[in-house]
Amino acid sequence: MDKLELLKEYVVNGKVLQLATITEGGPWVCHVWYVADWDNDRLLFTSRTTRNHSVHIEYDHRVAGGILDMELTSLGQSVRGVSFTGSARVVPLSDLLGSIYKFSKRWPAADLAHAAIANGSTNIRLYEININKWVLHDEVNMPSDPRFEYEPNACDGISDV
Repeated sequence: MDKLELLKEYVVNGKVLQLATITEGGPWVCHVWYVADWDNDRLLFTSRTTRNHSVHIEYDHRVAGGILDMELTSLGQSVRGVSFTGSARVVPLSDLLGSIYKFSKRWPAADLAHAAIANGSTNIRLYEININKWVLHDEVNMPSDPRFEYEPNACDGISDV
């Protein structure tokens, strides 16, 4: 399996991502359920607009994060995971239904919330992270050179237009 396939496998198999946002007071880290949308080089997650990270995204779109797809059993074990940088925003209305479908397909328990998101009757929103750079760190499959960087061509950030 090549390095890009390993990166994608870890992202797809992961369940929760650690999301770092920026605010005037400094960085903030939270954990969110997500789904990968490789067709658009992005990650999708839901969150209430009142959560710290959601408020921070309104302040500054820049984010970073990490995804671990391994069972942690002991200190010193070989690590494999993925980190990323990108820009986040609320999914635009023009893309909302297709994006909600992708999230619901992975997380069916979220269907009720997604109906409320689509009709605007909740403070929960669907967010997207457009990826600028992925970094795979895999000491299991690539022990001699565990780092691999990938920058998708399709994404160079989000404008405020």
